[in-house]
Amino acid sequence: MSLPRSVRGITPEEIAKVQAKFPTRVIVLVNAHRELDPPLQKYKFLVPPELAFCSLAALVRKRMELHPQDALYFFSGNKMLPMHHTMRQIRRDHADRSGVVRIVYSSENTFG
Repeated sequence: MSLPRSVRGITPEEIAKVQAKFPTRVIVLVNAHRELDPPLQKYKFLVPPELAFCSLAALVRKRMELHPQDALYFFSGNKMLPMHHTMRQIRRDHADRSGVVRIVYSSENTFG
């Protein structure tokens, strides 16, 4: 699976600059898997490592226009992310070489 175009626009210099300024924070990039998925205006997040992933998922869901019957699924590296993990655990298990957690979401109608 290739990365969405908007993720490719992040330069290593920008990542290094943010990591130098906020060394304890987790850099998270969230993008849609398909064109049919609801768009997300803000896709860059800087979150504390103690934050539960379910809190970030709730924030993402709140920032998009999603019908109540639609479910969101979050993946990183073709693996579904567990909602009960902290962002520290997600970073440890799913961050790329630069330390950035790249998350792809997909929506699905739960009622058919």
